[in-house]
Amino acid sequence: MKRASLLLIMMVGSSCAVLTKAASYDRSGYFPMPDVTGYTAEEAKAMFLAAGINGSVDVRDNYVCDDPKVAEMRVCSTAPAAGKMTSARLPITLYLRPREIATFVMPDLTGKTGEDVKRILGNLGQDPSRVHIETMVGSNGDDCREGRVCKQSPRTGETTQVNIPKFIFLGPKGAGQHEKPPAVVRSGSEKKPDEKKPEEPKPIF
Repeated sequence: MKRASLLLIMMVGSSCAVLTKAASYDRSGYFPMPDVTGYTAEEAKAMFLAAGINGSVDVRDNYVCDDPKVAEMRVCSTAPAAGKMTSARLPITLYLRPREIATFVMPDLTGKTGEDVKRILGNLGQDPSRVHIETMVGSNGDDCREGRVCKQSPRTGETTQVNIPKFIFLGPKGAGQHEKPPAVVRSGSEKKPDEKKPEEPKPIF
């Protein structure tokens, strides 16, 4: 019984080895590069193996794809290009259409608190892990108030991607507490301190 089981295992192992060898054979000579445009990276790799191509495959998804028919994360082009002569062991690069990154117009955050900033940018789709809020050192002008946004990057009105870091700078302690008092507006009937009452003209005899 044990001998029969061992023989069966050996036969199955030999069959798997034959299938593996057949699926990953090296095609001889030079031949046109297969066209894998529109396929996923894994599908393209399977097509290469079926065609006897066993070279290394590098996948890049930061490529600007000019073919509008290709979906996100699908092969847009290859190197060598489709139809060009290649061989079984020549390295291949797959260029995929990257995922579209959402954008928004940077709002004016001046005067907002740090919590306000997180809420506003979060509602616009900003990656919260890439919002950096810091407290400035020293004064930054009369418009800067303690704990409130004084400066921001990107600037107001700039279009930015949701994965781009945002830098927010808050006013330091004591900022905005030494503002000039508002000017006093006097009515016309009030007498100014430095004004003198005009002398009445003396009669002429």
